[in-house]
This record gives sequence, C-alpha cells and structure tokens, in this order.
Amino acid sequence: GHDHEGGFGSNAWAVAGTHTADKRSLLAGDGHLPLSIPSLFYSVGMDTAHLGGGDLTQVGLMIPGLPTLAVGTNGQVAWGQTQLFGDITDWYREELQLDAQGAPSASRFGGGWEPLVAVSERYEIADVALLGSVGRTEEALRWETFDGRLITEIEGIEVDAGQSPGLGQTIVSVMGQPLIPQDIDGDGIITAISFDHTGLDSGNLVVASDALGRATDVRDLQEQTQRLVAYSQNIIASDSAGDVLYTGYQAVPCRGYLPREADGSWVAGADPSMLLDGTRYGGFEIPLVDGFVDESRAGEPYQCLVPFAEYPQVVSPASGYVLTANNDPGNISTDGSLFNDPHYIGGPWLEGFRAQRIDEVLAAAVADHSADIDAMSALQGDHRSNVAALWLPVFLSAVEHARSLALGPAPDPDSSEARIVAAYLAEEARVLEVEARLEAWRGAGMPARAGIETFYQSVEPGDPEHAVATMIWNTWVGLAVQGILDDEAWPDVHRPTGDTGRTRTLERMFSGRGPGNPEGMASYNPQTQESAFFDDLNTPQIETSDEILIRALIDALELLSGPPTGDAEGGFGTDDMDAWLWGLRHLVRFESLLAEVVEEDDAFGFIVDLFSITPDTLPLAEPLGAGDPRRGLPWFPRHGDHLNVDAGNTGFGTTEFTYGSGPVFRMVIALGPDGAEGVNILPGGQSGIKDSPYWSDQAALWLGNETWPLHTTVEDVIDASTHRETLVP
Repeated sequence: GHDHEGGFGSNAWAVAGTHTADKRSLLAGDGHLPLSIPSLFYSVGMDTAHLGGGDLTQVGLMIPGLPTLAVGTNGQVAWGQTQLFGDITDWYREELQLDAQGAPSASRFGGGWEPLVAVSERYEIADVALLGSVGRTEEALRWETFDGRLITEIEGIEVDAGQSPGLGQTIVSVMGQPLIPQDIDGDGIITAISFDHTGLDSGNLVVASDALGRATDVRDLQEQTQRLVAYSQNIIASDSAGDVLYTGYQAVPCRGYLPREADGSWVAGADPSMLLDGTRYGGFEIPLVDGFVDESRAGEPYQCLVPFAEYPQVVSPASGYVLTANNDPGNISTDGSLFNDPHYIGGPWLEGFRAQRIDEVLAAAVADHSADIDAMSALQGDHRSNVAALWLPVFLSAVEHARSLALGPAPDPDSSEARIVAAYLAEEARVLEVEARLEAWRGAGMPARAGIETFYQSVEPGDPEHAVATMIWNTWVGLAVQGILDDEAWPDVHRPTGDTGRTRTLERMFSGRGPGNPEGMASYNPQTQESAFFDDLNTPQIETSDEILIRALIDALELLSGPPTGDAEGGFGTDDMDAWLWGLRHLVRFESLLAEVVEEDDAFGFIVDLFSITPDTLPLAEPLGAGDPRRGLPWFPRHGDHLNVDAGNTGFGTTEFTYGSGPVFRMVIALGPDGAEGVNILPGGQSGIKDSPYWSDQAALWLGNETWPLHTTVEDVIDASTHRETLVP
C-alpha cells in the first residue's frame, strides 16, 4: 500500500497567531504511510510533571516501541514532520584485491591499496514454525573499507548455499547472497559497491527527538535540530507566542572534496546523486560536540558540513504560514538543476500537487483570518482532483481538436489526423457526453466525490455527477499514461517516486508541444512538433499526442462499459454513464500487518482477513439488498483521487483504484497563552488486540474525516477517562 510506484507523501503546515481567527497559532499534520492494522501510530499522553516529579508534559503520537513523541505538543510548542528526501547517503564504485584464498582483502584508493576491515556478525534466528523459520545461529562476514564504507555488492559468480568453493576460491555472503568473488566481465578488475551514511557516525536520535519535545518555543526547537544526524525530515512547528517554523535541518556533508565543473555540475565520478568513484573519493564523517553538530572543522574536507545558518528554514514569514508536503524546501530545483546552488542537500522532491493546493487554501484563510481548528481539519480532508486541475484542459483540448478535424477537410488517409477523426466519429455521441460531463465537473472545481451513500459519508446534491466525472477522468488519465510512457519500457528512473517522475516527464512533454521546440527537448520531432515519445512503438505508424489521448478516451469508455473483472475492478456492465460511480472503484484498504508477511501464501489469507478492518467489521450501510452495487465491496468507498491533499493515491498509469496508504493520523493543535487544544484520529484504533473495543473504533470516524479531541491537560484526561490502570514494577 505504500511504495515508490504508487507514490506517497505527507502534509504539515502551521499558521502564525497573527493570521488566525482567535490569535492562537495552528499546527496541522497528517503523515501518509501504510494504513495497516494495527495502526502505525499510538496516541499517548506523557506526564511526569504531575505524575512523577519530573518536568515532562506532552500529548501526541508515537511509533510503538520508541520512547519519544514523533508529533504532538508540550503546551508551549507543537510540531509535525514530513519526509525531506535529503541526500545523506553516498554510494561508491570500488575496486577490490583478493587474497590467496580468493577472499576480499583490500580496496584501491589514491593510487594504492588499502586493507579492508572484516567484520563478523552473529544472528540468532527465531524458531517460528508458522512462518517456516527454523531456530538457529548464523555467522555472517562483511567488509568495510579503510574509512568505514560498508560493502554491499561484489562482482562474482552467485552460488547456492552449501556449495563448496574451488581451489583458491572463497564463498562470501553479500547482503545474503552467497557468491565467489571473481572478474566476470573480463576487464581485469573486481568491482564492488559500498556506501557511507550519516547514521553510521555517532549521534543519538532518541536524545535529539526528546530535545525537540522539550523546546520552549520555535526558536529553541530550531536550535535543537542541530542534534539531528540521519534524520531527513521536514519539521513544522508553532508555539504559544504565535510564531511558526519550517526547517529541514540535519547534518549533511558539504562534499567539498567532490570537484565541480564551471557550471556547478560535478565532474565524472564525483556526482553524489549517482555512483561516486571510490578509488578517488572517500567516506565522510559527521563531527559532533556534546551531541550537537560541530561546524568548526569546515577546513577538514571530509568533516565539512552544510552550515546551519545557510540551510533552508524560516521563522514566522510575512505570509503568515509555513507548509511542507514533501516539496522542494527552498527553490533548489525549480530552475531545473540540483547542482547550481551554494549547497547540495538532496532532491529531487515530490511534484508539488499537494503543496500547491495547501498553499492556495492557506493563503485565502490567512487573508480573511478564518483559520481555526475546524478549517485546518477541513483542509486535511480536501479532495479536489489536483491532477485534473493541471491536465484536464490538455486532455479536453484533444477532443476539441478531434471535433475541428471532423468538421474540416478530410485529412490524408494515412495520417494521424485521419485516425483521430475515425476514432472520434465512431464514438462521437459518447465522446461529446464525456466532454460535457468533464466541463461541468471542471466548472464545479473538480471535486473527486465518491457518490456512494455510507454510514460515514452522504450523497450531496451534485455528487453523482461529480462521481461519474471522477471515474471517467481517472480511467482516461490512467490509460493515457500507459499509452504515452509504457511502450518505451523505461527503467525505474523516475526519482523519487514513479508519480513524480512521470509527472515531471509528462508535463515537459505536454508543454513542449509546438513549433520551435519550446522546451528544448532532446526527443523533439520537427515533423510532429512534439516529443517522439508520444509515438506508440507497438504500431508501425507514428502517433501524435492528441491521437494517443483520443485513443485512451475510447479505451476508457470501452473499459467502463464492459463487465467487471473482479470485486470493485473493471467495468460496470452498462453504457449508462450514470452507473459509473467513483466510489464503487475507489476504495481504501485497512489491511492487517500480516499481509506483508503472508502475501504470497493463499493458505494464510483467512488470517489476514481476520485481522483487517473490512465492511464485514464496519458494514457500509443497512440494509443492503441483493441488487445493491455496494453489496460485496471488499473495502470502503472514499472521496478523493490521486495526489490530492487527503491522499487517496492509486498510482499513475493504472485502472485499479483501491489504495492502502494515506493519512495515518490527522492532527490539528491550537496554541496560545492558555495552553493547547487539539484534535486527532487514527485509521483503525488505539488497540492492536482484535477483541478490544478500541481495535477499530476510530476507523469509522477516520473514513468520514471526523476527529476526536486531544486531551492536553490532566484535568481533561480525568474528565474523559473510562478507567485507570496503575503499573507496579
């Protein structure tokens, strides 16, 4: 439910007290991770100030097993986080030397050979018959370079476990794969891959995280971020004085030892976003003093850090708010390059659909001082179709072009224009109906509505029409992406996710159409005046972008009017578009964590179902007659679609619309002189015990974008308590 192909992300923002409805600062956060059961986060209040003689009072969320809050408030500061996509890991191409027994012994560096460090590790394997695990002890030998880079891959011949080596050979295990190191490509060099990571150096994330939660205001929290090593998170914070903060600071090597060209790009073999030449460039070191990063060693090339004062961060900007949705943190990549700024900290970042929408709504809210807890919760549930906002005009222009071609002189029979006209005329009535529906949806603001009545969402006026338009749009864009990109069979190079890479590629291709190659594309075809990648390699003729879009629309109509191919999959078995409701296909999954363990073993499917939350657990509505289309839905219909704020990501280039990753909490906190007030909800429940009444009690509210109050004082907790437990050592 959460992968680089389907895309993911998180949201966090804060509004300064000077721009809110009641002068209290606001912090909102909703991390997007697998919607697994039990929930990944655990709601907790920690208090030693009243209950233990300490100084800690915090309310928020933690990952079970970790001793500090990931997000929450201490009454003076509130904080949230999203993934930064910072680059704190470098990968290296190594050249190895073998000893007489054929084992790795040295790596080339600086024109000579440096001995490798062999590290023996011992693993105790649990005896779990259900999972096929046999209890045992295993020894594994790994290697590091002289400066601590870990070797993760070695050139050689893969062998089976238990196989005996030949004379002068040694079988080594690299990342669990037994192999005999050997020059198999005949270049006279045995190559390897190693990496260095800031987390391999000293640092204490527990202490650093605890320090964030004890901050007294946003500037104090900002200073405490100088403890962060191997963190790579955007942090949004607000405080009781009304200030707000954005920072993504963590210890990042300045990499000044990597030479650059005159234009700022790195020379061959020195690009830290690619594979570095390990024979010339070594591993970095993160220096610390009393737990804080030490910038005093900037003169030592491998201990130099990106300066704290020059890192992208801001306190209480003039706009009145800060936000992060995994987008570019400081206009680093907006000029098309990651390499011409004073410092390289990572990237590329996500495409910015969610960030742009959040920015639009917050700008309006601060302008009229309407920002409050309810308004921030409503923004977390925003389900405008952001992809449609960008590309629906492009897609509809293809229909307009087809119509103008059909009304004009007959085109050359062997041309793309002739094929466009033929496809359009064959389905003219349905295409015109689609155009009218999508234009009306566009005029309404492109709300991605489910159109399905359930216990957690009602069908409002206009919802059925919006649901049909959403269904048509998402099927059309999915098939169009397949038709434009999939025939090239490109490798997975769409960093940092498939969504972002495809968006970046397609936007360049669409905006690059026209005379004179306006985007300067290497793939520009002067004959078609657009990217050659629009052509379908599976056919002998040369297709154009409008032909691919019209063809994708016709295919979408055929798919949607065709028969279902499974539960909530395929078509609707009718040409009546009124039946094509988005909520019958766009479903959210609350799957058990066990699904990851036994996903390839059907014999354990019943266990996964038992510990998942499904409509059998929470019936969609009562009663459901035999002909009710909601009957038999395996999961829960939801508003929203791909890359909207209330993430319902299904993945680009797909016509299967269920999803299992989204907001694992929806937290909003208001802070002022009188303390903290807040709300939150989990996609499941507080308990991981199946028979507990708290196992699925929050899922119903989560589905309807409703929340529970956060109890931020001892008095609030006592007033709302159901029982009390005292744990005695």
